[in-house]
Amino acid sequence: MKKLSAYVNIRPLPLLCVGAIIGIFCAAYGFLPAVLCITAVAGTILCSVFKKKAGLLLCIAFLLGFLRILSIQTAAVHFPGNNHVITAAVKKADAKVTILTSLSIDKKAIKGDMIIRRNTGFICGDRVYLLSAVTEDISISEKSKDASLLYAAENDVEITKVGETDDINRTLAKAREYAGGRIDVMFGDTSPIVKAVLFGDTSFLDESELTSYRAAGIAHILALSGLHVSIIALAIEKALFFIHKKVRVGIVGGALVVYMLFVGIPISFARAVIMYILRVTAFQTNRRYDPLSALSPAAIIILAVNPYALYSASFILSFGTVLSIILLMKPIHKTIFRSDKTRLSNLGALTLSASVGIIPFSAAIFGTVSIYAFFVNLVCVPLAGFAVTLAFFGTIAGLVFIPLSVPFAFCAKHLFSFVRIISEITAMLPVASLDVGRIGIVSVMLIVTAEFIVSEYVMISRKKKMIIAPVLLAVAVIAVLISR
Repeated sequence: MKKLSAYVNIRPLPLLCVGAIIGIFCAAYGFLPAVLCITAVAGTILCSVFKKKAGLLLCIAFLLGFLRILSIQTAAVHFPGNNHVITAAVKKADAKVTILTSLSIDKKAIKGDMIIRRNTGFICGDRVYLLSAVTEDISISEKSKDASLLYAAENDVEITKVGETDDINRTLAKAREYAGGRIDVMFGDTSPIVKAVLFGDTSFLDESELTSYRAAGIAHILALSGLHVSIIALAIEKALFFIHKKVRVGIVGGALVVYMLFVGIPISFARAVIMYILRVTAFQTNRRYDPLSALSPAAIIILAVNPYALYSASFILSFGTVLSIILLMKPIHKTIFRSDKTRLSNLGALTLSASVGIIPFSAAIFGTVSIYAFFVNLVCVPLAGFAVTLAFFGTIAGLVFIPLSVPFAFCAKHLFSFVRIISEITAMLPVASLDVGRIGIVSVMLIVTAEFIVSEYVMISRKKKMIIAPVLLAVAVIAVLISR
């Protein structure tokens, strides 16, 4: 067994990330009695099969992830009956939910936050008074938005604004509200998708439109991602070309952090910003940049702030897509496109790796698999990239003087409309998406995990890896079809 350690490539940061995720998963589902047994058995096996340091890192990360969940768990106080008098401050608000903090229920200060499952029309910093029934029925998906959630107000809430507080969150919320109003003027009917791609808020989009994007396999274009980081970084570096490189990098980093705060720190954008900072740091210190080792601390940082983020669709799709590209792009490029490195071949390998690798994550969240995702992404991803770039610069120009945004808005509206038409046509095609059962989801997740281990940790020849990858992919497709 010890001989295997010579054939295993150990990367400490991914090991820490995997251990922390397993620990969070076990703690979130209350697997407390089995924790010590799992830690002891897994540590013994890993230390004997792999290097001892690898097993130790996994066990430490597992315990830290488990304890992080326990550190934020608080027992809710039961409030029976209706019409409790509640005073609070608005912490977050969008078109679907409102989250309240600094709670006082029946004139008693209460630890934890409260969710109202509808749009109340208020923004961050507003102090409110409401009469409502109080329940403790909070799902893990809701906790992924705010780990401090302990209470929920019933739907028939009587709520009134009684004041406001001046803080950074309210200032940012008012800035978003102002920018959103200008976007409505500049982009008209296309403003909901512009707000989605610039603010990361899909609550303004119609549910039918979101469904068509998901069926076509291009829902990821609505998320704030590395594309936005590239746009901001490129714009600042070109505008400040006369400044020293290190100073420009610092300005770019500061601008990215400010924009991240402005849009409300969405998970996908936070991941992209952290990876960008790590890449620049590696370049400035003359160290090799390893994408997998940069992706892992991004996940660790986000989960350290809110471990329940592990269960949010944004976290799963964002990290799943990037992980798929990291693991599959090079093998796909070498297998299909050989040594022909052109922009088109790189785009094809990138799109195919993202489309194939995201299948288990999309299936787990939405219960469906998009059949035409690769072909639609091949057309829509470049179009959406141009549209987002035009929308970004058009919005900045419009904030200064609205007529300056007209050419940008005109082109962006037509590109977004074209993408929407393609998604709607694709969604109407026969067998546009397959419903996947739980067996198929679990099977594909296990298969992708095996592919990850083989690709990154087992040191075997490339030819053998090229044989294993399509075999695992074929087994995954069969599992999906059987589980329908």
